Amino acid sequence: MLRRSVPLIAPLLFVVLGAAGPFEGCDEGGTSDDPRPLPRDDGGACFFDEDCVAVGCEALRCLAGACVQVAPIRDADGDGHAPPPCGTDCDDRLVTVSPDATEVCDLVDQDCDGTIDEDAAPTAIRFDLTTLDPTMSATSWDDQVIVSDAEFTSRGLRTRRLSLDGTLGTVEPLFDTEREPIAIDAAPAEGGAWFVIALEPASVLDPATLVLVELERAEEGVVTAAGAPVTRDVESVTALVAITIDGVPYVAWDAEDTSRFVWTPAWAAPVRVADGLVAGIGALDLASDGTNVAVPSGTGEVTFLAATDGTVVGTVTPDGELSPGRPLASDEGHVWVLVRDAFDHSVQPITASGTSPVTTLPTGGGSVHLGIDRTPDGLVITRGDTSSVRAWVLDAAMPSMIRRTFGADEISGTGRAIVSVDVASTSQGTAIVTNFGAAGSSLAVLACGAGS
Repeated sequence: MLRRSVPLIAPLLFVVLGAAGPFEGCDEGGTSDDPRPLPRDDGGACFFDEDCVAVGCEALRCLAGACVQVAPIRDADGDGHAPPPCGTDCDDRLVTVSPDATEVCDLVDQDCDGTIDEDAAPTAIRFDLTTLDPTMSATSWDDQVIVSDAEFTSRGLRTRRLSLDGTLGTVEPLFDTEREPIAIDAAPAEGGAWFVIALEPASVLDPATLVLVELERAEEGVVTAAGAPVTRDVESVTALVAITIDGVPYVAWDAEDTSRFVWTPAWAAPVRVADGLVAGIGALDLASDGTNVAVPSGTGEVTFLAATDGTVVGTVTPDGELSPGRPLASDEGHVWVLVRDAFDHSVQPITASGTSPVTTLPTGGGSVHLGIDRTPDGLVITRGDTSSVRAWVLDAAMPSMIRRTFGADEISGTGRAIVSVDVASTSQGTAIVTNFGAAGSSLAVLACGAGS
């Protein structure tokens, strides 16, 4: 039997190979290490679907050795829409993304109209982060958040960009120093951000140092230094906060003797707004009405300073003691302030010349970490106890109207000791970064029209 079958091998090989063209990968011009036959001619013959190259928007298959049109458009995910230039399906890999899809709150443009999450039901999207820096500060970076990171490298202080999908970027510049940071705060600026850093004295006989660093967004959001840092030696610093007015940084800090100061590089010297004789200055914060800087100068008063030269233009007593945490928020023409009331806490707009009626805040949450921030969504109120944070979005025109309530599981999770809470208003949503120090941190994005 073997002898009879041997003569048939050569004709059989001729039939098989003769029906095909050259083999890809078998000669010097081949591009594949795994040879496969190419079509014998270009008259529509094929061996594989990828041999069929559409000349229009049709979908082709290789059937019985010929390219055959199986659909009028190419539609890889089967949702009835083709990708550009044949259609407007912005992701032909996902059947849930097409011009007919319904927006879902997930930071994805489901309906391919170029706008993310519009008209989607509001929610908070939370991500756990791996930062381990108790001094970490966060602020907006256009469509992202930028955070300081003092623990990532021994060369000094760095930043990391944080996307609203919870992705932490690699380390980028901030400030080279061998000295330990006492506190860091950041504020957004046009096209970037300002970071203010308080460094420990180099020795017991040396002063502390304030460092103001301006960072700019380069291509694709890359962090670059906008110029040389501005430094100023001060007697001592225990805590600090920063804001920007028209792109100019302002910083307030407390000294060890409980004095409180406000300063910007354009002023000749820091302005003392409270001295060590004050029995408790209260919460440390800064805000602006667009013209003046507002700073708590006691447990129950706020002082307004002219942004141009630091002169006092008014001292106002709100309708209650200032709440702990970050009780001030900037707005055009006035400042929002959180105060204690007979039942819990209230929010009140104030100016350099007086106050307006208060609005009682919703109860619940904690009273250790309170904060108020003005964002495009409205007034964002954060309230935390020692291990969890909740949030509310109020209508800025009518603060008694609660637009949305977010529970602790949506904002911070529970069970970890909270070091600080930062709110950053980005072009894609409001971000709340809760810092747990050595236990990491979390990002909550109040997306999808939280203020609608």
